[in-house]
Amino acid sequence: CTIIGVLTFAVTASTAFVHAQPYLALVMKIITIVVGVSVHYLIPHLRKSMPFLWFLTPCLKTREHALFEVHSEARAMWYEKMYLWIKFVERNVLYPLLILAAVNDSVPLIKDKFGPTLGALILSVVSLKLFRQCYSFAVSQCKILL
Repeated sequence: CTIIGVLTFAVTASTAFVHAQPYLALVMKIITIVVGVSVHYLIPHLRKSMPFLWFLTPCLKTREHALFEVHSEARAMWYEKMYLWIKFVERNVLYPLLILAAVNDSVPLIKDKFGPTLGALILSVVSLKLFRQCYSFAVSQCKILL
């Protein structure tokens, strides 16, 4: 927990994060939406038996797909490994950076409206709830961004 707090402070205090703030939030949002749609919508549909009802066979087939009887244990395909890595990066890198960018972008507005003390409390509670939500149920975060 201490390491995450130090890393969060280091990222938000860095000059690259502060100076590129209006553009960084937009770029992070676009990247997160593209990754989220591909991970939570496209890849699962391409693995179905009839993807999008356009194809008669799965586009992403397993090695055992054409076999009648499988004699060895199933192996993970390259796209399944890539899928897990992309989900890991989405949950542990993209969503926290997007939340930090959104919180840093809204600090002046919240501070002017509610004052420094109540504004800090509101931003702390909201950002912690967003962090918890992105780690526990990342699918809903993609729907919120859309």
